[in-house]
Amino acid sequence: MKLVFIIFPFLISICSLAQDTIYTESKIEIVNGEVPAEDSRYSQYHSLVAYTGQGIEVFNETHIIEDYGVYFIHQTDSENQSTYCHGNDNYLTCVRTIRDTVLNMEYDYSQGDTVAIRKLYFDQEKLVKSECIYGCEYAISYTYNGDTLTEFKRITDSTYMYSYSIFDKRDRLIFNIWGSQKPIFEGFYYFDTFEWDDENRTCLKKTSASNATPYNIEATFYDDDWIPLRKEVAHKNKTRLFDKYTIRFTRDFDTNLSMSSFPEKWIGLTETDTGQVIFNHCAGGDYKILITEIDGKKTLLEYGEQEDSEYWINKISSKKNKIVFSVECKLSGKKGNFTFQWVDQSKGIGSWTSNVPKISKRNGLFVFENFRNHFPIIDQPCVECWGDECDD
Repeated sequence: MKLVFIIFPFLISICSLAQDTIYTESKIEIVNGEVPAEDSRYSQYHSLVAYTGQGIEVFNETHIIEDYGVYFIHQTDSENQSTYCHGNDNYLTCVRTIRDTVLNMEYDYSQGDTVAIRKLYFDQEKLVKSECIYGCEYAISYTYNGDTLTEFKRITDSTYMYSYSIFDKRDRLIFNIWGSQKPIFEGFYYFDTFEWDDENRTCLKKTSASNATPYNIEATFYDDDWIPLRKEVAHKNKTRLFDKYTIRFTRDFDTNLSMSSFPEKWIGLTETDTGQVIFNHCAGGDYKILITEIDGKKTLLEYGEQEDSEYWINKISSKKNKIVFSVECKLSGKKGNFTFQWVDQSKGIGSWTSNVPKISKRNGLFVFENFRNHFPIIDQPCVECWGDECDD
């Protein structure tokens, strides 16, 4: 499904994605054979992309190195809902599209208002045509021509933009042209061509302007699941010479774990001769780890067993079925990681370890709070902590 850009402030969270999501981060590593300087415009490029385990892109946030920090965001919440956003840190505009599979209708929303409604036509569950019945100034239509899907879209706001795209039967873009109808720009347009090589898992994209020779050439290399590994780019700079650079994609999150469903509260388990128990320390109760938000900042909280410790969460990543929380102790400023891994998900048991120096109290097994009643609870006698001060 390809949508038109119409834009309004919109908050997108990648934590709402499916459990089999694979996150990749990318940055420009090499420019003309050298590592870019920290203050180089190439060092400012950033992209975060998320795919399902089947290689379907469900989230893409790309910060462009030029054009005043412009970035694009696309998120697919489900097969029936999509959001496109475009803007910068000061101004973000979006369009949200929701498909009604019962009525075969599709609705576009901008700032809460309905801006377009389309009637959809299917042939054996395959979309073959869309027909605008409201908001036709956007003139969005879909029509299959053999094995390709074409889309025409026109935005008649202050930019007077239009585009025409062709997709193959795998819904991959193979041709795209866009331009402006403003008098000052009339007749000026850009177009992209895409050459997909299924055998070698590559795609060659060429971007040109008004029939000129290509000024941007990108060769993207994918793994067997069509998740990108690297991109080789040749881009004409202001002096009309080609800058050549490499964008490397790092698989940052490859696991069946998802933060959208990750349990927030964990209770420490203690191993005894008769098995695992929840041990309530007489000085502070049972030991817990809580993922929460304090003063507007994502926080990992250790509490119970006397003193509490707060850690600001600076980053969450995952490698080899482990979730890694990169943290900073609020009190001491010391940095380190808390690492989580499932031990027996059916029983709600996971392993937490920490390398925060001289701060974190313990490593070991924990149980998700919803499973706490599956384990015996042992209360440590008061006298072992407070002696004669305890009541009989």
